Parts: sequence; C-alpha cells; structure tokens
Amino acid sequence: MTLGEKIFELRKKCGLSQEQLGEKINVTRQTISNWELGETSPNPEQLKLISKELVSNMLSKKAVMALMQKKDIMVMECGLSIIQMGRI
Repeated sequence: MTLGEKIFELRKKCGLSQEQLGEKINVTRQTISNWELGETSPNPEQLKLISKELVSNMLSKKAVMALMQKKDIMVMECGLSIIQMGRI
C-alpha cells in the first residue's frame, strides 16, 4: 500500500473530504488529491500534520463510540433494575 493509498483510506475512515482535511492542515483539496494519487508526496512537516489530524480524529470517534456504548449499558442496567424492582 502506498502512502497516498494510506492517506486516502484513513481520510475516508475519519469521514473527511479532501477539502476538509486540506483546511485542517492548510493545503488545497488539489494537494490532498495529488498525494492520494501518488503524483506528489507531503513534506515531513505536512506528514506530521496529516498524522496528527487523522489520529486525533479517529481517537475522537472512538471516544464518542465508547461513551455511547457506556450510555447504552447504563440504560440497560437501569431498565433491569426497574424490572427487578417491579418483581419484588
């Protein structure tokens, strides 16, 4: 897998458009496209920015999902407690 393919895959997993990612790291949509197509490559500083943005985005999504799952568990536990109280 090329660097461009990795950028594309991670950007998609984060739910970002080329334009959105470009805005976050101060490059144009065309620059993101060129990287993903392998026509050009990000310089080391840009690569750091891409990594930081995509990793923080993925961690944020995982944190939200974890909180949602925890909320669902709490709701289920509360429901079970109410059901159990009704049986007593």
